Amino acid sequence: MITLEYPLWLRATHFFNFLLLSLLVRSGLEILSAHPRLYWNDHCTPGSEWLKFTKKQRPRDRLWAASDEESSFPSAIALPGHEGPHLTRALLVWLSGLTGILIIHVVTTVCSRRRPRFVQKATQSITDPLRTLLFGHEISTQHYSHADISPYFWVNGRPPKQESYLAMAREQFANYSLEVSGLVERPLRLTLTDIRTMPKQTQITKHCCIQDWSGVAKWGGVSLHHILGLCHPLPAARYIAFYAFDNKSTSEPHAQGPGYFYGTIGLELAEDPQTILAYEMNGQPLPILHGAPLRLRVETQLGFAMVKYIRAIEFIEDYKTIGQGQGGWREDYQYFSQEAGI
Repeated sequence: MITLEYPLWLRATHFFNFLLLSLLVRSGLEILSAHPRLYWNDHCTPGSEWLKFTKKQRPRDRLWAASDEESSFPSAIALPGHEGPHLTRALLVWLSGLTGILIIHVVTTVCSRRRPRFVQKATQSITDPLRTLLFGHEISTQHYSHADISPYFWVNGRPPKQESYLAMAREQFANYSLEVSGLVERPLRLTLTDIRTMPKQTQITKHCCIQDWSGVAKWGGVSLHHILGLCHPLPAARYIAFYAFDNKSTSEPHAQGPGYFYGTIGLELAEDPQTILAYEMNGQPLPILHGAPLRLRVETQLGFAMVKYIRAIEFIEDYKTIGQGQGGWREDYQYFSQEAGI
């Protein structure tokens, strides 16, 4: 009998290849559970999928949001992270140095479920600086044509239910005003009419959701760079916080956290030429289901970073004093990463 003496480096390589591939499979299953349909196109129109792993049917008589598509795969099969697919992706990097495939899967499964905040912070400490270093300098230069606009654009989340918001909606937001405050030389209070009279920017871009669906739409609004030129942020300002009318405690039937939705972006993202406050979608006033009267568009980021139903903007030095201190509602309660670049 011939004994094959494989060198240690080769055995280690096979070990880690198998480890990472198995993690990749589990991660892929969890991502698939967030939107269990596969498409050959950018539009992700319901019914155009070539393969689906769900028996759910989109009802015609009520709102069916992208979040309603979510399924739950057992943690023994898919990586835990149903409430945060962003967290699932990041685990691939964090676990690469551990030894023992079975032990790693057990430890990560238990830890992700019992200490999600720890996992969130640990993975972000590794992956976020790397992503910023490699891709943080990228800007959006998307220029799709009108022919590329999706015939159907998924709705994610439900609109606010507060009477104050509904009253504004009934009046086509005639009495809406946007407050711009914080670390600025000149605080602003802008009506929708004020914003519409500012230089208008239109762009046809692709929206990429963390659930792995996408859609192309034409957006019209005012450049956030223009707003910065009006309010003049102070040198201490490093982030911009966007506060929404959307109280998740009342708007979502199965809210994964309390309070009003908010999000933050770094000041450098405001300077991207395609970062705008949108008040139009496909040539029409922004629909309520997609964030009326005003929503953020940051075309280098995943969709969850683009806050809808904006009621106020604040320039801040750090986001750790807001909410749970993670940089956004989804970061606070669904353990997403504040770094959402694509």
